[in-house]
Amino acid sequence: VIDAAGKWIVPGFIDTHHSGGFFEDAVGLHWGDMLTSLAHGVTTAYAPNAGPSVYAFAELVETGVAIGPRFFASGPSIR
Repeated sequence: VIDAAGKWIVPGFIDTHHSGGFFEDAVGLHWGDMLTSLAHGVTTAYAPNAGPSVYAFAELVETGVAIGPRFFASGPSIR
């Protein structure tokens, strides 16, 4: 039980069009602003036109290796 008298409680936010925050380079996978998103209340994110790094990040979060919002993604766009 949490005493929230006189306080506001809000649910986690969902970022429905995440574009950025992770990239791959010669060193490996980086997830830049994911902790910032989480700190601002984004608990779930969706990435359209996702590449391999998005799926890798989602797996790291699901397995507890990385900290960040839960991620859902769709594959590359058809051009």
